[in-house]
Amino acid sequence: MPDVALSVGYWVLTLIGWVVEGAAAIQYSTLKGTFKVQYLQFLFQTPSCSRARLHVTTFPTNSGPPNCNQQLSTCQSLALPCFAFIPMTLVPLINAVAAILLIPAVFAAPSWNQIPVKEAYVPRPEAAFTQCGNGKLCLLGGRGVDPVSILDTKTLSWSSGKVPPMEIHHFQAFQGPDKCAWVVGAWTGPFPKEETVDKILIYCPDLDEWSSGPPINRPRGAGGAFLLDGSVYLVSGNVGGHNAGANLVDWFDKLDLETGTWSTLPPIPNPRDHFHAVVLNNKLYVAAGRDSTGKEPEFFDDVEEKVDIFDFDSQEWSTGEDFPRPRGGTFATAFGDTVFILGGEGENRAWVEVDVLDGSSFKPGEDMPTPRHGAGAVSCNGAIWVAGGTTVQGGGTEASDTIAYFDGDEVPTCGSSESNSPPPSPVSSKPTPTSEPSTAVASQNPPTPTEDGDSDALPSEQTPGSNAEEAQGSSTPSPGVSDNSEDPDDTEPVPSEEDSGPACFPSDAVVELRDGRMIKMDQLKIGDEVKVGATGEYSEVFFFSHRNGDRINEFIRIETESNSMTVSPGHLVYANGKVATASSVRVGDSVSASQDTVNSVTVVTVQRIKSKGLHNPHTFHGDIVVNGLVATTFTSAVHPSVARLLLIPFHLSYKIFGAHIFQDRLNAEVLRILQYGFWREYN
Repeated sequence: MPDVALSVGYWVLTLIGWVVEGAAAIQYSTLKGTFKVQYLQFLFQTPSCSRARLHVTTFPTNSGPPNCNQQLSTCQSLALPCFAFIPMTLVPLINAVAAILLIPAVFAAPSWNQIPVKEAYVPRPEAAFTQCGNGKLCLLGGRGVDPVSILDTKTLSWSSGKVPPMEIHHFQAFQGPDKCAWVVGAWTGPFPKEETVDKILIYCPDLDEWSSGPPINRPRGAGGAFLLDGSVYLVSGNVGGHNAGANLVDWFDKLDLETGTWSTLPPIPNPRDHFHAVVLNNKLYVAAGRDSTGKEPEFFDDVEEKVDIFDFDSQEWSTGEDFPRPRGGTFATAFGDTVFILGGEGENRAWVEVDVLDGSSFKPGEDMPTPRHGAGAVSCNGAIWVAGGTTVQGGGTEASDTIAYFDGDEVPTCGSSESNSPPPSPVSSKPTPTSEPSTAVASQNPPTPTEDGDSDALPSEQTPGSNAEEAQGSSTPSPGVSDNSEDPDDTEPVPSEEDSGPACFPSDAVVELRDGRMIKMDQLKIGDEVKVGATGEYSEVFFFSHRNGDRINEFIRIETESNSMTVSPGHLVYANGKVATASSVRVGDSVSASQDTVNSVTVVTVQRIKSKGLHNPHTFHGDIVVNGLVATTFTSAVHPSVARLLLIPFHLSYKIFGAHIFQDRLNAEVLRILQYGFWREYN
């Protein structure tokens, strides 16, 4: 019943939005020769009037806006049904209904579920869990020598792989550049004097083979390991195991897979073991963990409260907010724009608790169905998967269930193309060069064309944003042109998978406000009036479909003689008088520029680059001028007509509340929820 009520409420709210938007969009140049209609506006401040008033721009005298009788006659003379003009006495009720109906929908959240799987995995303590290509997850290692357990997320079935070449435990596994499971920084041998494994081990489920990778420069176990931008990182950990003769280390090391060389990075301020490292928005987060170099059972509660954060841009460590529920034996993963710290052990128990780092502060997450420590968590395609571990402090009963955290009725499948990092070339004991693109190198193969719209009008001649809907409707692509190709090819380039990604601008993109100020995209806020693709026009920003200031992403840089715009490959722009994706623009094409007037200018350079930030503001007009060039606010990933429908509730919310803090919070909460599902691919 609540779902039905929410659905009905949503469509009622949407219908109200259509009515208001439809009335507001009607523009009359004159009205009984008296004043000009600009837009419909709710009346909050004049209780004597029984209906919403019209906002007027000119009046015949200096006496001010028309009185209530004039408003009623205005309603009649417009030949509109008067129900379109909301009675003033109902406005507070509409506000309340909007808040009640919008907020529950926005605050819907994923939850934990027991996954009914076929077969079973081999239970194991102190194990690791990671993606390993083709929709598979690998549970590997643990005390003893057990075969790898492989979960196919498409069929929800477990199967067995080969046993590792030695006992390996207390490590954080990750998916390598070859889509195999990598083991870096493990212990081997029995409690309490475990020894370190001095090399990387790699398991490939498609071949069902283990192989040895490069040696580790400073071996240790129970630390954090991950892959980022073609390099392997290993942070902190322990040499010697669970005893007073062991050593906690503050080491932070990087293996460049292109050169095969290790380098040392600034030491972590607060060393620890029994934790997992997480990278989010180009920052490394190290939270939870303990010091196991003491006596049992005291070391279980010798926990670390400090949260260490490493910024890969500045190459510096900082300390965040203290971890509110410190414990060791945790496992962790990034989920959307948050960091999940799960499970653990201490206080004579295994933990079900989950802590979520959202921004700079922690908040409690939903408890897992079963307690565990020494397990692993995998985040992919809007779900967190958990398997393995032990359900009591120390050793004892081992977990055998498979659980997942997701929104909806069915758990999402892990995509075969997903990875924790852009993949370089496969590496064995001697790394081969990475295929990672350089930061700002002109594409040898120009950006891939997509299907253009069929309108020949410039932005100033179009209904705002209207032709964006047609960018997917034609089957005639623009010819590819490149001014720097070493080997011209008559065939069209193969489309890039990233070209249907987010429709965004980087943080340093510049827009112009009505007051003439030029500000960067990351300074733009809801309520700002920005220059749009019509001469002399400005339009309010009412919503952001992406608002991430830290993420590094691939963009297309389109340069003319006097301007350059950096935009996501799938963003819809105006090229050759039509609407097309940025990735289809070629050298020699014409794009729309807006200075004093809107005109066509010639593209002189097209580059694929990487830049920081993902921002996509939506204006009521439907266009936006960025760095002097005109773009729509839509993408090829979501059809513009669908996007318009999805944005209707936020049109209405903005008209009711304006640039109020509620609208900003609503926007932020919507993005937080969307990142758990489909939008995670584009965020």
